[in-house]
Amino acid sequence: MMKIEITFKQMDSSDSVKSHIEEKMSKLERYGFHAMAAHVTFHHERNHHQAEIDFSSKEIHARGEAAHSDVYGAFEEALEKVEKTLRRFHDKKVRNRGDARA
Repeated sequence: MMKIEITFKQMDSSDSVKSHIEEKMSKLERYGFHAMAAHVTFHHERNHHQAEIDFSSKEIHARGEAAHSDVYGAFEEALEKVEKTLRRFHDKKVRNRGDARA
């Protein structure tokens, strides 16, 4: 089970945003990393929202940042960056495991 911390800076927290984050972040568990934790931070500056995601496990640390006019858009873009990093690491690990058995 992943531990998720959510921080809102210079903006009000929202239960709908929190539930959206937990739902989307749970999909990262499919990559099979152990002792996972994530910290999601939102900033509001002038006319855009900024999202930062720090994902860590025993094997890898991934970070994604994005700015968007919408809170959900900023989170989705940052999550794509983190997921891309995790997918690359996972695929590399699987490829190397296959080479060792051959």
